[in-house]
Amino acid sequence: DAAVDVDVDTSLSRAEEQAAELEERARKLQAHFQQAKVSMTEIGRLCDEADASVRRSQSLLNSTSRRIHALNEQYQHLMAEGAGGQGATGAFGQTILPGSSSQLSAGAMSADSGGSP
Repeated sequence: DAAVDVDVDTSLSRAEEQAAELEERARKLQAHFQQAKVSMTEIGRLCDEADASVRRSQSLLNSTSRRIHALNEQYQHLMAEGAGGQGATGAFGQTILPGSSSQLSAGAMSADSGGSP
């Protein structure tokens, strides 16, 4: 009977040690899970900020493009008046023919239409 009691006591001690180890592992796993949730929230916030920054940049690019297009149209009009309706050279070195869009203006219009990001 004494040998059986020792075996039972040994088994119970080992079971208690294993239970304590499992509890410690579960605690560590829970801490890792909580950290992962915090990290995912931060990643989501950073992605939202990046998305807003891209939208602001695209808006600025589009408004700048529209402004350049308008300035080129004004320049074309003024040069056409001054040259008596003959072709003129644009402010950025492109040839502007009366009644046609300049290359820069065409580029500005493609940026306005949401070309490649």
